[in-house]
Parts: sequence; structure tokens; C-alpha cells
Amino acid sequence: MILKRTHFLLLVVLSGLLFGMSLLVTASVRAEVPQTLPKRFQTGAPRATLLEFYAQWCHTCQRMEPIINRLEREAGQDLRLVRLDIEALGNKSLSHQYEVSGTPTYFLYDKEGKLIFKMEELISSSLLQTMVYKATGLSKAVKLPKRRSDGFQAIETSQNPFLLVSFHDEQCVPCKNANGFTALLEENYADTLSTVELTLDEEGVKKYRKSFSLRSMPSYALIDQEGFLLMKQDKALSPADKKTIWRYIQLIQAGQP
Repeated sequence: MILKRTHFLLLVVLSGLLFGMSLLVTASVRAEVPQTLPKRFQTGAPRATLLEFYAQWCHTCQRMEPIINRLEREAGQDLRLVRLDIEALGNKSLSHQYEVSGTPTYFLYDKEGKLIFKMEELISSSLLQTMVYKATGLSKAVKLPKRRSDGFQAIETSQNPFLLVSFHDEQCVPCKNANGFTALLEENYADTLSTVELTLDEEGVKKYRKSFSLRSMPSYALIDQEGFLLMKQDKALSPADKKTIWRYIQLIQAGQP
């Protein structure tokens, strides 16, 4: 009886040790998520590579297929698209290495093969498109006009990673109601977001606003430090829009390595 108990205790201890070792192995694998593009995908010389982990039964993957195909057509040779079925025998170890827990999941690499963005279980197709456009050169950073008013100084000197530019004029009633709203955004997210208000009578503002293809008043452009357009809105911001902007910023930050 004593011998059986001893064997039982030994089995419990051994099981615990094996479980602990499995956790260590898993942790070591997860620590090796590729920050550079695996050599097997380094063919040609595109400006960006997009890895897509998908599954045949995944409805979201099916809905994304025409969008991804369009991005591939638009970017041409500037985008290398690699589709990986997570259930295919040769892709299972790679899916585990990339910590793919849901589909579709995307990893975007630049021309040097460095990971620049990831999106797990697609949350925003428009954001994915924005990041691919930026990486492949389909979108360009919007430059400040050469002749401009002092109002642009806040854009030039901003140290935050994101900037919300609002366009309005003195005759626009909705614009007056929206002014305090953008200030509240900056107050709430001071370390991440700067806000700048530009009026159309300032020098260079009309030309700058036109660069974003904005027409209504008020209108808004969310840009990064390099001047790339991340999202825009041709109407006054609502409380729901405030949440959308902040959610968009969170998704971008979450996707950066």
C-alpha cells in the first residue's frame, strides 16, 4: 500500500515537472516570433511583404480575399503577398512560431525584411489597407506647403506620434461647437495625440486641406509624425467619433513590434 502511494506521488511530481518544462518550451518558442522576414519568403525585391495566415473555413478570411487581391493588384511588384493556410501540414510549425491564435492574422514587413506591423484576427480592413499603402508607396506623406502661416508651427514641432488636424472657418457654426471637442481629445491623450486647428483664411491651409481630399466644414485628418494620412472625416466629430479615433490609434500602436 505504501509502495503504491509512493509510485502515485512520483507520478504526480513527474507530471508537474513535465508540465513545467512544456511551459518553458512554449515560452521559448513565443520569444522567437520573427522580427525579420524568414529567408524562405525573401524572393525578388518588393517594397513590402504581407504574410496572411488564414483557414479555408474562416468566413472573415473569405470576405477579406477580394480586398487583399485588390491590394496586390494596386501595389504590383511593390508587394509580395504570402498566403499561409494554418491547417496545411507545412505551415503548422510556422503558425505556432508566429503565435497565430485566430484567423485572419497579418504580418507586414518592409523592404529590408523588418516587421513593421501586425494585426491579429482582423479588426480593421481600412487600417490594414492604410499600412500596406504606406509600406508600398501607394500613399505619400503629405508635405506642408512652402508658404504657410504660423498656425502650421504646431504641426512642425509636435513630438507626439499622432496628430489630429481640424479645418474650419469663422463662418462655420458646427466648427465653433467642435473646437472644444478636439482640445478635450488632446487633454485626455496628451502623451500620444496632439491637436491642431487651422482656419481656411490662414496662408497655405486651403492647399494643405486639399491634399487630404477634404471638402466639408469642419473636417479632420489624423496623421502620423511622418505626415502619412491614417484616417479622415468630412464632418463634425461626435462622441462616438472620439472613441473611433482613439481606437484607431490603439490598433496602430498594438500592431507595432
